[in-house]
Amino acid sequence: MIATLRRVIAISLGEVGAPLAELVRCSNGREENDMPQGDKSAYTDKQRRKAAEIEKSYEAQGRPANEAERIAWATVNKMDGGGKESGSGRSRSRSEAAKKGWETRRKKAAKSSG
Repeated sequence: MIATLRRVIAISLGEVGAPLAELVRCSNGREENDMPQGDKSAYTDKQRRKAAEIEKSYEAQGRPANEAERIAWATVNKMDGGGKESGSGRSRSRSEAAKKGWETRRKKAAKSSG
């Protein structure tokens, strides 16, 4: 926010080095350069392949490449709930209480069956 105010002041004073393009705001009110977006490291290979295929199909329909990429990742996020490592529990181990309950149920089942 402070950086934005500095740029506005620099432009109003006629100082060079504060291009108007930097003051363009996104539809959500943030500046385009506020925070880097697009880190795909949390996505699995399967999610990346899905996004690539969706992107190709939108480009084949005549959409611009950047719009096709945006729509593709939005679709993957909607289908899979965002970037995540694979697996149902995603490497969460059972709590001690859950382990104890599982062992108790297993022992009771073994006694009753035989």
